[in-house]
Amino acid sequence: MPTRRENPGFERLVQQKAKNLPAGEMALLCARRQGKSAPVSDILGLVAELQKLIYRVGEYHLGLAYRKNGKPRTGIRDQLGLIVGVPKTQRAFSLQFKVGDFDSIPFEENSRFREQVFKQVGLLLVEETRSHLDMTDKAYATGIDRILDQVKSRLRDFENVFILGIANSEGGNIIGLK
Repeated sequence: MPTRRENPGFERLVQQKAKNLPAGEMALLCARRQGKSAPVSDILGLVAELQKLIYRVGEYHLGLAYRKNGKPRTGIRDQLGLIVGVPKTQRAFSLQFKVGDFDSIPFEENSRFREQVFKQVGLLLVEETRSHLDMTDKAYATGIDRILDQVKSRLRDFENVFILGIANSEGGNIIGLK
């Protein structure tokens, strides 16, 4: 991924958001040139690609057959339960993802699965390699590479992009994408 530019004001916002991120939530923070807020529609485009990546990695971890396109299967949507909070304004710095819990899956088991998926997604985004996933399924490997290309394409719209990982009692993990 491209290197990010220094923007002290925006980076303070990222640190504050990470510290105050509620448990079970993620946030995507984006800034345009000179630390300006971004159109929500641009952030939503990036969110859509990140959701595809999260669901695809989750499907891979569950051992599901590769799905070329279409909506994620109900099972994976239930286990990851991503809900995106959209601000009411036209411009913003961040969007929050809430990770829902469903009665059909024990919380402890679901929590471990989510952590595993989000850790793998973070590695994919930072390292730009899928070697740590040990993917022997060529369809998954190709599909995930395609989604990563789309994420990179969407990153061009922003000067700074951070993902705050699933929050625990100590706040969220910060992944700088650009």
